[in-house]
Amino acid sequence: GGSMLARRLVHIRAFCARAQPMPRRGNLLLRDLIQCARRDDAESAISIFEQYGSVSSRPLWSAPAYNTLLSVLVARPHDAARVEQHMLDGGVPFDETTVTLRVRMLVRSREWDRAVEVLREAHASGITLRLRAYSALL
Repeated sequence: GGSMLARRLVHIRAFCARAQPMPRRGNLLLRDLIQCARRDDAESAISIFEQYGSVSSRPLWSAPAYNTLLSVLVARPHDAARVEQHMLDGGVPFDETTVTLRVRMLVRSREWDRAVEVLREAHASGITLRLRAYSALL
């Protein structure tokens, strides 16, 4: 009767508890970078990058982590260039978000010709660009 149902519920809860993934370091890295982006806190974001920027930490870095970091660094071209180089060195390909952020950074620096060139290069390399990539020029 009731005790059998209770035992099944205990087993189901135990199974579900085991099924929940433990947060991986890469997830924690992304979470911390998202918090920096929400606060527009470039200093903390750079600190996190320097803490996790070593070669041994490369597997933690994904395109979303890099793009979140780059979103905070649009006004800091030198730091953004370091992050982009780290991304390339780690073999993480640029995606549409990376291109859009790069265009925003170039427009902010008044490098309109280079921004248009980045869009052309991205399109030629097969990256599918959405309207937001082009609207970053405006």
